[in-house]
Amino acid sequence: MNKFTQAMGIAAISAAIGLALPSTAEASPATVHTITFLGVTGQLDTSPGNGAASWVWGSNSSPGYTNHVDYQFYDGEIKNLYIPPNSSVSVNASKDVWRIRVCSYSLINHDQCSGWS
Repeated sequence: MNKFTQAMGIAAISAAIGLALPSTAEASPATVHTITFLGVTGQLDTSPGNGAASWVWGSNSSPGYTNHVDYQFYDGEIKNLYIPPNSSVSVNASKDVWRIRVCSYSLINHDQCSGWS
């Protein structure tokens, strides 16, 4: 018996008794990525489970400045999620987000941003 015939036989038996076989093209698992930089935290969830393509969240521990999370789509478009002092905000994105970075503002250094991740 060749390997193909043997594999087909195993698949047929497994299906008959209700066993699921792993797929070679399974969907990628949910990806949650978090960045913290100079008192600002950003999080990207590429599979939020709420119907949105992606979800971006940001938290700002600064008592005096509005900071932001930048998020970039696969088509190159960049949007900003502005976070008031001592707050957190989120947005459901209508398309898949590729990456994020967090930015912190100060009067001395102005906008300082983490690398994209």
